[in-house]
Amino acid sequence: MAQLDDNELIGNPQIQCNSETIDMQFKTKKQFTGKVYVKGNFVRPECRVDYSKKTADGLPVGGIRLNHGACNMDRQRMLFVTKMDKAYNIKCMYREVTKTVTAHLDVRQVPNRVIWIFLHLVNMFMRFRFFAFAIVAMTAQSVS
Repeated sequence: MAQLDDNELIGNPQIQCNSETIDMQFKTKKQFTGKVYVKGNFVRPECRVDYSKKTADGLPVGGIRLNHGACNMDRQRMLFVTKMDKAYNIKCMYREVTKTVTAHLDVRQVPNRVIWIFLHLVNMFMRFRFFAFAIVAMTAQSVS
C-alpha cells in the first residue's frame, strides 16, 4: 500500500482577483509535489501547474494564475479525486465602475422648413413652421 504524504496546507489559499487574471497562492508544511489545475481542464497545459519537480528556491509554495475566460472556468464537471485532495470554488466579484465619458459633438441647427398655405376663401395666409429635433444617445461600456 502506498504511503500517504502528511503534507498539509498552512492556512487558507490566498486569492487575488485582478483585472485580467485570477491568482491563487497557497503554503504547505512541506515541499508541495502535486498538481494544481482547473477542474475539468487537467489535460490542458495552460490550465494546470505541476509541482512534482523541485522549485529553484525550494520554498513550499504553490499557486496558479488564470486569465479571465480561460480554461472554461464556469464549467462544472465531476472528476476522479481522492480523499486527500482539496477543491476550492473561487468566485471573484468585480464592482462595476461608473465612468463619465465626454465627447465633443458637432450638431448643427436643423433649418426650419416654411410651408405657405393660401386660403382662397379668406384674404389671409397662414404660415406653419416644422422643426426637426436631433436626439443623440451615447453609451459607454467599461471593459475591465
